[in-house]
Amino acid sequence: RGVAGVSWPKPAALAGLFFDPAHGLLYFSPFLVVWPVIAVVSLPRVRRDPSVLVPALGPLLLLLVISGFLPPHWRGGWCLGPRYLVAGFVLLFWLLMVSIGNLRPAPRFLLLVGVVYGAAALFLCGSTFWMIPYESWNPLRTVSAYFLKRGIVEYNLGVAAGLSPLVSLAPPAAAFAIAFFWMMRGASIPFREVVGASIAGLALAGTLLALRPSPEAIANSHREGIASVIAPTMRSRWR
Repeated sequence: RGVAGVSWPKPAALAGLFFDPAHGLLYFSPFLVVWPVIAVVSLPRVRRDPSVLVPALGPLLLLLVISGFLPPHWRGGWCLGPRYLVAGFVLLFWLLMVSIGNLRPAPRFLLLVGVVYGAAALFLCGSTFWMIPYESWNPLRTVSAYFLKRGIVEYNLGVAAGLSPLVSLAPPAAAFAIAFFWMMRGASIPFREVVGASIAGLALAGTLLALRPSPEAIANSHREGIASVIAPTMRSRWR
């Protein structure tokens, strides 16, 4: 249907991109919600700097295309926004570089909180991403936390090198933390603000981890069946 699976934009799909309870940007990457806002705010700068036109219009056009994906593909599989919006990250960070220096402390703090929370959510969900069913509310707790507790992760370079599943997640986590604080230093953001935003973002992710899934959510996740198949394939010394 449509042209290569793309039809006219639909308000429900556009709203779902941000607010879907299982795959929306407010769940996985809340800082991306400011993307179209920054794009619109940056449009008046086009007269002074024509190069801003591409990153300002790019996100808006991408949102229109995604909202036209025929159901259920507007969700982007397991990771709605992060999957289809990755191509626009360069445009987003271009806009942030133009705008972040002019942000007041409070909005900047909230932006950093959203970045840290999103990074934590994507990191934990990404460690078991292919085992998350298409329909799964709060997969951070319902699916990923369950698998991590059982020592089951997505196959990665650490596992290939002989590290245990949980230990294999330490190198990329450390690399992200170092890169994040180095970028904040380059942006001349006060260290206390960075630490405070990091604590708040991690606390927000921890709040989702603390939410007990309902029996219906557990049944829809199929986590027991998936774990029973995958666990025997893990090395015995890892279990």
